[in-house]
Amino acid sequence: MEILTIATPGEPAGPCRGSCGHSACLSIRRLASERCPQCHLMLGFGAKVTGTPPMHLRCARTSGVADGDIPPQTSPRPNRPI
Repeated sequence: MEILTIATPGEPAGPCRGSCGHSACLSIRRLASERCPQCHLMLGFGAKVTGTPPMHLRCARTSGVADGDIPPQTSPRPNRPI
């Protein structure tokens, strides 16, 4: 599965900081305002998302979406919780 980070306004790949009519900016803002089907929170700027419909990467990992396509998150230090 593809993992996408929703760019923050003002970043080079992100939407304009103010309101504008650019189609790319509107698409990014629309995606950021969508709700995750798992946690029901807005996806938000700076979030990593995956899947169709889009959901937070952390929610996809927690729910086991895509039959194991998304590897479980592991701790960089063994025997410590994430």
